[in-house]
Amino acid sequence: MEMVFSNGFCEMSAEETQIVDGGSAKQAAAVGVGTVMVAWAPVAAFVPGVGWAACGALLLTGGGLIGKGTGCY
Repeated sequence: MEMVFSNGFCEMSAEETQIVDGGSAKQAAAVGVGTVMVAWAPVAAFVPGVGWAACGALLLTGGGLIGKGTGCY
């Protein structure tokens, strides 16, 4: 059971901290790749012929990877 201090801060017990899921390498990789894809999306907009489509694809796919990796479905 956590201890609640007068300033509203909660301190978890050792058993509770062991239950917390820190994520996996797969989730970290998904967030990392998604972040790179979103960051490069504006650059893709300048590719002749397919710029805006590539930009949108990078944004949507990168955003999906970030959401999937963080658990925000």
